[in-house]
Amino acid sequence: MKIDIISKEEFKKYKNDIDSIHLENTYPNGYLIDDDYLINASKVVLVFIDSRVVGYASLSKENIIPDDGSDFSVTISPNNIKIRQIAINKKHQNKGIGTVLINYIKQYAKDNNIDYIYLYSMGLNKDGERFYLKNNFVYSGVWSNDEYKGIKDFKSFFYSYKVK
Repeated sequence: MKIDIISKEEFKKYKNDIDSIHLENTYPNGYLIDDDYLINASKVVLVFIDSRVVGYASLSKENIIPDDGSDFSVTISPNNIKIRQIAINKKHQNKGIGTVLINYIKQYAKDNNIDYIYLYSMGLNKDGERFYLKNNFVYSGVWSNDEYKGIKDFKSFFYSYKVK
């Protein structure tokens, strides 16, 4: 297994592989996060097995401002990264690859003096929530809406990981 951060220029080379993984991880009601989460990421981290992309994470270095109406129990650090998306090819899930990828991101954050890693997990993504908690992310709030992009009673849960 190899993990690498790719540049914006390299993104096109791996776009088909990333799109395939992206489509496999559609939420139960058919909602799929748009490509903006990849195209506008600061960094894209890829996991390779036998030269094939089997997972990815898109990262942004940004000041996160919780959405209006949110109930957050964490003070947002200005020195942070946000995992915009993370996904593993279905065939390779539950084999520890996601944990290796998260640990790589944690080390990247530590090496770059990042204070926190943040991410949102959709309420329908119970496997994702268990995965984040198992990897020492802390539940830090919820953003909800009566309907968001066709999902009724939408909830998105916010998690944080203190790097230092």
